[in-house]
Amino acid sequence: MKYVPPIGAADGAPYVDANPAAGIEGSLVPAAAIEHPQREIMNVIQEAGLDPDGNDLTQLAAAIAKLIDEALVNHLAVQGQCRLEKSGANLVLKRCNGNTLFIDGAVYVIPEEGVTLPPTGLTPDTTYNIYAYMDSGVMKLEAAPIAAVDDSTYGHKTKAGDPRRTLVGKGRVIAGPAWVDTDSQRFVLSYFNRRAKPIVGASTNGQTTTSTSPVELTTAARAEFLTWGDEAVSIHLSGRSQNSAAGFSSMVQVGVDGAGVGVSTQAQSPNPNGPEPQSAGYAVLLAEGYHYITPLGWVSGNTGTFHVQVHGTIQG
Repeated sequence: MKYVPPIGAADGAPYVDANPAAGIEGSLVPAAAIEHPQREIMNVIQEAGLDPDGNDLTQLAAAIAKLIDEALVNHLAVQGQCRLEKSGANLVLKRCNGNTLFIDGAVYVIPEEGVTLPPTGLTPDTTYNIYAYMDSGVMKLEAAPIAAVDDSTYGHKTKAGDPRRTLVGKGRVIAGPAWVDTDSQRFVLSYFNRRAKPIVGASTNGQTTTSTSPVELTTAARAEFLTWGDEAVSIHLSGRSQNSAAGFSSMVQVGVDGAGVGVSTQAQSPNPNGPEPQSAGYAVLLAEGYHYITPLGWVSGNTGTFHVQVHGTIQG
């Protein structure tokens, strides 16, 4: 909107009241000076989706507040311009696809060097949610075994009981205490800018069983991991097995937390101890948090020998 001066006055000239005693003539008010501010205010009110009401003199303030809230909510689509990773002994929240993070109703710039979180004082074999928060203008991270909830105002994930903390990831601590993020212990997840991360267990390396029902072949072949509850986990088993007697079968299946999932596969040895290939795959939605996959094996009789391993992909 452009300023409308009094009729006959120069651009930018002020309006003055009449003062006959002092010989001052009052300003002549053009129609635009009255109409334009009303039009401008009406545009704001209507842009906010409010119905103009002549009895409500607070609509401009309400409209501005509503538009600001909507702008913040819209910013949430890109508010997590970061990724949580393990770097050295620490977790680090790094910039990714931008440099901002939405915390406690405002957008903050993530430091160029990132924000670190050591495992000091944390409990081994415990899964933590990782939250970002502001402390006297400084962005910090906190590990807390407390669930994340949807913020009642903006809808993003925050710490239950403390909406000032924004969820940025998840981590699990091993003995030390220490953070770890390897193929066999995938214990660091980023909430924002997730990417595919492999999980791979060790080979069963010739483990045997005479069980005729599914059993875990060895705990050493487990692949442990964390997962988000809204991401499918792709899991597979591959390798070979054999039976000590001709005409008998060896079977395998992927186990999740010790229980078989998906279909099992069967290989029948035409010769005693004749190796046969084994392969199985499955995609599953699991509860958010800690899980492990492991090879299960069994036989139709006699003794089975297994050289198989589990592997898969999570998102984080």
